[in-house]
This record gives sequence, C-alpha cells and structure tokens, in this order.
Amino acid sequence: MNTDSVIPSAQRVYHKMTPEDKSELRAIAETRLRDHPWRQDMQSLITDIVKEKIDRGDPIVLGDIVAEVLPRARSKVPEEVRKELLDKIRQILIGDMQ
Repeated sequence: MNTDSVIPSAQRVYHKMTPEDKSELRAIAETRLRDHPWRQDMQSLITDIVKEKIDRGDPIVLGDIVAEVLPRARSKVPEEVRKELLDKIRQILIGDMQ
C-alpha cells in the first residue's frame, strides 16, 4: 500500500473532526493504553533510551527522546486499540455524511 496517499487523507479527516470528536478519540486511546502492557513497554523503552544517552555522555533532550520513541510507540499500538479507534472514526465520518 502506498502510504503517501493515505497520510494526507488521514490528515484531512482529522482536521475536519470537531474538538469533541478528537477529545473522544484521545480518551479512548488513553483509557485502552493506560492498563495495557504497551504502557509498560513504552516506559521501559524510554528508560533504556535515557540510560544509553547517559552512558554515552549525550545530553538528555526531551525532543530527541520523543523523536526516537514516537515512531516505535505508534507502531506498537495493539491491534485491538487501532481497530476500536478506526471503528469510532468510521462512526464519526458516517455521522457527518448523514
């Protein structure tokens, strides 16, 4: 699948959502991930990255850590959470079309 065409479409959909829709999606993601092993995995990942930076003598810069963690965190979101969010997005889009 060519992701070049998917990303702009996803951005267009996101920008068309109301603040309430975005807040609801954020709440679903936060609730589902809070109690999932994903959270502990991400905490361990961050800890490991910080330890590596300290061991190398590199400065600890929040932006650098976020840039390193974010792609991994996104790719590791559990499939059931992704599905629930996509289902909710579909509901929002269908509601907008009616």
